[in-house]
Amino acid sequence: MSSRSRSDPGVSGSRLARLGTVIGVAALVAGCAGVGSGQSTTGTSAEPVKSEASPSALPTTPLGPSLRPDATPEDPLLGSEAVAFTTDDGVSIEGRVFGAGKVGIVLAHGQFENGQGSWFSYAHSLSTKGYAVLTLNLRGYCPGGSNGCSGGSRNPPETWRDVVAGATYLHKSGTARVFIMGASLGARSCLWAASRPAITVAGVIAVSAPLKAVGEYSPRYDFTREVIAAINEPKLLVAGDGDEHYATEAQTMFDWAAEPKQLSIVPSTAHGPILMGAPKAINAVLDFLERYR
Repeated sequence: MSSRSRSDPGVSGSRLARLGTVIGVAALVAGCAGVGSGQSTTGTSAEPVKSEASPSALPTTPLGPSLRPDATPEDPLLGSEAVAFTTDDGVSIEGRVFGAGKVGIVLAHGQFENGQGSWFSYAHSLSTKGYAVLTLNLRGYCPGGSNGCSGGSRNPPETWRDVVAGATYLHKSGTARVFIMGASLGARSCLWAASRPAITVAGVIAVSAPLKAVGEYSPRYDFTREVIAAINEPKLLVAGDGDEHYATEAQTMFDWAAEPKQLSIVPSTAHGPILMGAPKAINAVLDFLERYR
């Protein structure tokens, strides 16, 4: 099956300013959010129509929930491996692989200065479910140390290429089916990648994805009905109902999307990887992966 990227240049100043506050309540969100499923429909899609900051308040310590009681988020890098690969336009991308399996997941980060580190704990947790999980630094993100360092400059309209390269890397490593999943900028990167014919994916998961970019990236980097409708693969859109405009925009993209598609609106103000601390968000993603693996 062939497929076709809150760009964080789509992230507002107010968003960056309150990320630190959101982190402080992440544990509370995880404990209070309810478990359930969002709107869901499935079906056969038609042939696609192709188309084309300031540092965050996030800490450098990994974020994300434990998906089982015996996971060890205190040491999420245990057993993981640093890897590197090159995009089709020659940018060197560094990432990290967690676990092994015939089903894999590429995790793309948002505009967080620790880059792929914002996904480490969640990646570790997913790997305990039998998935091969690849985190990566999008082009221009170089947090260093165990978080790695990708080349190039930050250019959000091209980050879909980094996701394509990550999916290709997993396929070449022997992973039979690959999902792509991103948060905020990473969600945009995955949606753009899935709207293009460059990769084969089992499905796409977009967490806190904005409909529009801002500044110099609009309007050419805004999503349109045609771009979203071009994604034939199964897709899941996840957003917090109290996270500014993201739930409304997720609903719009869901309405534009071709079958099969799912929508999970979570009772939470959290954004991006922090939203994945909510049980409803966790369950929506795990159910989606299990359904289409």
